[in-house]
Amino acid sequence: MPRPHPPEFHGRAVELARERAKPIALIAEDFWISENCLRNWLHQADLDEGRREGLTTDERRRRSSPALRPPRGYPHNDARVRRDEVAVP
Repeated sequence: MPRPHPPEFHGRAVELARERAKPIALIAEDFWISENCLRNWLHQADLDEGRREGLTTDERRRRSSPALRPPRGYPHNDARVRRDEVAVP
């Protein structure tokens, strides 16, 4: 997997796309990224800046933290255990 682009790179690409001076496809080509990648960055930037409802980058990072995941073998995470077999307190 390639290394992620630095935040400054994301920021500049999003800034240019928001100016709408050029089509998103051309901006993506200039940055050597796919059009979908740039659209995803625009969407996430809107979430981070409060322009849209949804999880911000920090909230996503916190939710994916290993410390917040249930321990391995926890019945709800085990695909072999059906919901009706799990005792709910």
